[in-house]
Amino acid sequence: MTKVFLLAFFLLFVATASALEMTEKDLETEDSLWSLYKRWRSHHTVSRDLDEKQKRFNVFKDNARYIHEFNKRKDVPYKLRLNKFADMTNQEFRAAYAGSRIGHHRSLRGDRRGGVFSRYQSVDLNILPSSVDWRQKGAVTAVKDQGQCGK
Repeated sequence: MTKVFLLAFFLLFVATASALEMTEKDLETEDSLWSLYKRWRSHHTVSRDLDEKQKRFNVFKDNARYIHEFNKRKDVPYKLRLNKFADMTNQEFRAAYAGSRIGHHRSLRGDRRGGVFSRYQSVDLNILPSSVDWRQKGAVTAVKDQGQCGK
């Protein structure tokens, strides 16, 4: 669980090319934080309705302050920055980007079902379907635009 949390947190805040710069002055008052939030929303083209905006602003403030305090540390080899996920909680980020609806981790561990390791059960190949669309089963999502990833 700790590894998942650290991975989610790392992905959530690690500096990226599209991250927004933040100064200590941006964190001094509610007004300066609101101004930073508006710049962040504009930079990442994020729009929110009025009710959602206030909730997201509160999450954003907490994350911005955490990033600022984290970056003061001398014992870590990297810095955090505001990126497109800065108004999401860790739980929201994990649910949206770090989760899987399939229990592959259980089968890799060899969880027992009925006294037999489920990953080693015999299966009659004649009754298997010719294909499976895992998107329809909710196991994976549709292909996403990854921009220049891998180039």
